[in-house]
Amino acid sequence: MSDPGDDAAAPSRSPSHAAGGDPLLTPEDDRVVGAKQAQMAAAEYGLVDDPPLVAYVDAVGQRLAHNAPGDFQYRFQIVNEDVPNAFALPGGYVFVTRGLLLLVNSEDELANVMGHEITHVAERHAAMQQAAASSPVFALPKLVQVAGAGVDMAGGQLGESPRAWLARYGRDEESDADRIGEQIAAAAGWSPQGMAEFLRDLESAMRLYAGAPRAPSFLDSHPSNPDRITAASLDASMLRWAASPGIAPDRAQFLAKLDGLVVGEDPSEGVLRGTLFLHPDLDLAVSFPDGWEVQNSHTAVGAISPERDAEILFEGQGPGTDPRAAADAFFAKTPPQAHVQRKGGVAVGANAWHEQAEIRTEQGMLVLDVTWVAVGGSIYRVTGVGPGVVIAEQREVLSDVARGIRPLTAEERRSIRVKRLRSATAQQAESLEAFSARVGNAWGLLDLAVANDLFADAALSQGQLLKIAVEESYVTRTPASGSAH
Repeated sequence: MSDPGDDAAAPSRSPSHAAGGDPLLTPEDDRVVGAKQAQMAAAEYGLVDDPPLVAYVDAVGQRLAHNAPGDFQYRFQIVNEDVPNAFALPGGYVFVTRGLLLLVNSEDELANVMGHEITHVAERHAAMQQAAASSPVFALPKLVQVAGAGVDMAGGQLGESPRAWLARYGRDEESDADRIGEQIAAAAGWSPQGMAEFLRDLESAMRLYAGAPRAPSFLDSHPSNPDRITAASLDASMLRWAASPGIAPDRAQFLAKLDGLVVGEDPSEGVLRGTLFLHPDLDLAVSFPDGWEVQNSHTAVGAISPERDAEILFEGQGPGTDPRAAADAFFAKTPPQAHVQRKGGVAVGANAWHEQAEIRTEQGMLVLDVTWVAVGGSIYRVTGVGPGVVIAEQREVLSDVARGIRPLTAEERRSIRVKRLRSATAQQAESLEAFSARVGNAWGLLDLAVANDLFADAALSQGQLLKIAVEESYVTRTPASGSAH
């Protein structure tokens, strides 16, 4: 969960509904809709706060964009997700995840992936997809549920909480994006073979985690197979191009650009210890009931009951010290189509306000049981959602969650660690296993191999530079006042 922001008092919205049915008829429509959706993507997904790294990715993107067809201005951001992924929004908004940056092994690979996404924008594939569907609606790539169904106050119904890329293009659009993306990369001086190399890296990663629970990856929205990799390699081999020095000219400088990138769980979003949520930057601990399934996202922490008939959401609403005023502000921003009826509220001690409301959904009438709690100059919401009879049964449980919001203990704070990407050099004929032990690598052996495009039994050479993960103490960051990240 991110830090509470100024506009967090607004009811939660699913980006798929918030586009407002905007048609993509012209490039100007792309720019307008894309700008709106990009703002929502940043709020929903969370962005990496690392100005030098973002500047590097943007520099790669701008060099590519100079060779892209069309007349869009491009903006490039890094999504704070550990899963390798990339997506583009109409009008020139391109996003890569930190998980993708952890996986790529060269600037050539990164440039080809970004060229692929630029092609989706330049060729207006979203508009083509929209037209093929005979629907005047463009939606952000949705996200799968975090912990069961989420409250979609804008649509007035329970729907999926946005958490997985579902914007899929047809085979022709994907082939175009591969082919033209390689052309864009080659024109900018990067090897067009980078696309096939990246797809091979990604398939290795997917095989490693096959069968394990995971979030969707680039392959889910950009389906791959051996034929696609072969086609990408063949197309690249037919291009005539001249290599230009990269922005990071060699592997050492490339890995230096990525140095310090978070690997795995990012404590700045909070961490889960079973049903206990700890947020070091906010100095908050929240306990959810035993037996409930708890998951953390950028916008909220969600818990769903064992019977899957009720959900608890813990969210930041923004700066403030008056819980009752926060409740009024929350409901004031609820649109009429949400069909929400407030049932009155009551103060709970000196720093909390409790209120129930009914919301009409496609599943029938549901109850929102909300407690606003003022802690450290910020307002937090604990929301129970479910049928009225279920919420009545869970009332004490919901009350316990709200009452249990507290500062971290010293032991809890010390327990929070972070893995970061670093690099180290190998010795002559050293095995990957011996290298891993010598340099203090925190990845498993197969993870280390996939991250470096190696076989687990590879014999390393003197001075060979490899990516490693190193576990370190997490240094608490002081959130900026009103910051959403």
